[in-house]
Amino acid sequence: GGNIVDRIGAPICLIAFASLGFLGQLLFAIGTSAKSWGLMLFGRFVYGLGGESICVAQSALLSRWFEGGELALSFGVALSVSRLGSVFNNMI
Repeated sequence: GGNIVDRIGAPICLIAFASLGFLGQLLFAIGTSAKSWGLMLFGRFVYGLGGESICVAQSALLSRWFEGGELALSFGVALSVSRLGSVFNNMI
């Protein structure tokens, strides 16, 4: 993820990685409807490619926009929102 972000740029990578995440979830949902373990596994694989790399692109974008104490705060807010999403996901 990091090499691609450095070459292409964070904004384009954010769109590409989010699209991979969406495509992976779509494939997983189709695999669930079709009761196809192979398609479900492939969907999760594609989602993983986009989902983990989006964190790298997000950090690169935040480091470009903020500096100093603002950078630390922006990283903290981004991480907190991410963890909050995980907590709410477990509640649902």
